Amino acid sequence: MLQEVVQFFKDYPLSVAALVAPLGIAPFIWQRINVWLTRRESQKQAAAELVGRTATYRLQWIEKHYDDENARPDPESEFQWPGATYDRLLDTPALQSIAARLAPRIRNRVFRLNALADKWRISIGVASDTWENMDVIGPLSVAELAVEADEVLGLLCHEADMDVPETGHSVAQIETFMAKKRLEKAEHERDEEKTNRKFAELNQSRASG
Repeated sequence: MLQEVVQFFKDYPLSVAALVAPLGIAPFIWQRINVWLTRRESQKQAAAELVGRTATYRLQWIEKHYDDENARPDPESEFQWPGATYDRLLDTPALQSIAARLAPRIRNRVFRLNALADKWRISIGVASDTWENMDVIGPLSVAELAVEADEVLGLLCHEADMDVPETGHSVAQIETFMAKKRLEKAEHERDEEKTNRKFAELNQSRASG
């Protein structure tokens, strides 16, 4: 419906002006319409310009997920997850400038994807000090980035009136995997909390005794 209205404004500018002329505010209304149309065109163009980069970013994390899952286990290693490089979607000033022109709802999702990479880079860095739970949070981080990138790409393609590129992989399977890893992570955190509580109670008992 919105696109039809926009197209009507473009195709019949004199008709629009004539409709609002009796109100005595035709110049103001037409100026606001032109501003809005120009902004929408810029937003759609920005989305189109980001589709290629986002498609590559999505594919990077999807392939990383399947490569990790299909890797041969190393019986001599404490953990099996091989690690990852958490580069950002908007890794250049030029890409950041393009993203700034997006419609607010899509722009927020793009920058949230950027922040997700930063979040996992920090979380994995902290966890690597002890390597505890690495086979849970490592694969979870990859899955979350793959799924979020897929959703962002879908928004960009819809905004730009473009088809979403195929990858040859199932994102739905990654979503199921992600849900499983989130449950494992929550269970690990509960066990860790119980252990910490027991140590605290033991130390308190020794101190009071």
